Amino acid sequence: MTILLFHCLFRNEAEVDLKLVYPQQNMTVARLTETLQYYLDNGFIPVSPSDILKGLSSRGKHLLITFDDGYYSSKLSLPVLKQFKIPAVFFVSLNHMYQNKSFWWDVLWRERIKRGASVRSISHELNRLKCLTNEEIDRFLENEFGEAALKPVSDVDRPFTVVEFQDLAKQEGVLIGNHTFDHVILTNYPSSVGRKQIKRSQEEIERLTGIAPLVISYPNGNYTADILRFARESGLKMGITTTYVKNRLPIEPEKMMYLGRFMPVADGLLRNQLDLFRSDIAVTRLHAVFRFWAKRGKLTQ
Repeated sequence: MTILLFHCLFRNEAEVDLKLVYPQQNMTVARLTETLQYYLDNGFIPVSPSDILKGLSSRGKHLLITFDDGYYSSKLSLPVLKQFKIPAVFFVSLNHMYQNKSFWWDVLWRERIKRGASVRSISHELNRLKCLTNEEIDRFLENEFGEAALKPVSDVDRPFTVVEFQDLAKQEGVLIGNHTFDHVILTNYPSSVGRKQIKRSQEEIERLTGIAPLVISYPNGNYTADILRFARESGLKMGITTTYVKNRLPIEPEKMMYLGRFMPVADGLLRNQLDLFRSDIAVTRLHAVFRFWAKRGKLTQ
């Protein structure tokens, strides 16, 4: 079973060139369409978390689509998903939505780019900040770029509003997942904070949509044995990481809480990435090479 990871979406290449969000994928609607068509053409069957929990045949090829963070722009996927009749899980950071707050990595990217920083230096700084708490990162960004730095600047970088989120949750084929309340990297905090973050997200999503999530995506893919236990105690049945692996069927019960995902990068090598990940080649290292090429070829222009 393959799980695909997406974040924000761009209408076209012109939006990519605005450099308003950190270029994790540079995924346009056209590239998303190409990716989904590729898997359908190769015999993959779209599934939902409920399908996975019921058990999938080891003879088939299965595909789960996920969107992380809660970017408003991820809504651009809905016509494509409807066209292909593919369900998808949207993992939303609720407090970013409540506060209309930019994601910190996007703030760092756009502000450093405006000041002429290199892609390499921004990437190094981003990795350093990932070791801090959200509160420490926010203070750093406000001190560095001003108090308004965390305010979204367009529909490209902003989160959903509450009304938009509730509308999203009503769409056919859309499922809402737990992404913690504040998009915290759980391993940067005491266990008690992790428990509260997961539990509050569950409760708030159920209050807003009427349905408690079945699945969690761990921010940055980080988890511990305690985090897995807290997730189960909160009623979650499935957990998803950012580890680039296919999930072999049948899935062992203990592995259901730390499934792997693949994040395609939208560049000229997209088809190569999809071919390699679909094959039995060990592609984690190759995917890192693709991302390196993509950044050198597009992001330094």
